[in-house]
Amino acid sequence: MILCPKCGSKYQEGPEGCPICSRGVDRMGNNDVEDTEEWAFLMNVYNDTEAEIVKGMLEAEGIPAVIRYKGMGTFLKVYTGTVIDVDLYVPRDRLEKARKLVGHMDSGVSEEEQPAEPFRRKAARFYIIYKILAVPIIIMVIISLIRALR
Repeated sequence: MILCPKCGSKYQEGPEGCPICSRGVDRMGNNDVEDTEEWAFLMNVYNDTEAEIVKGMLEAEGIPAVIRYKGMGTFLKVYTGTVIDVDLYVPRDRLEKARKLVGHMDSGVSEEEQPAEPFRRKAARFYIIYKILAVPIIIMVIISLIRALR
């Protein structure tokens, strides 16, 4: 039995990590991911496809990367097939090397200094609201037309 350093629960050691808090497990099931306090924000990308490309490039250079979806990101990936507004994190000690690799030289602006509501996030919210509201409305219109034709 192992004691999880994050949540304190006991569990059997295995590739899936802690079953309570999932410490030590990234999205792909790799158990080499550390606690999030040791990770630093690298960049925000438009969608999960772009995030996977950047993550692959970083990992090819030996820099582990973690993709974090905001809000209902995982749900939206299932519902719409893609996620908009995705953050990438790398180990704090490799942040500068990662920034050089991705060309993210933002003149020293830290994550805390980033604008709280950039245009991309507003556009992403509009897209999410559109997808969530438009699909049921279109389905209702189609059902109404079918009933009217009977």
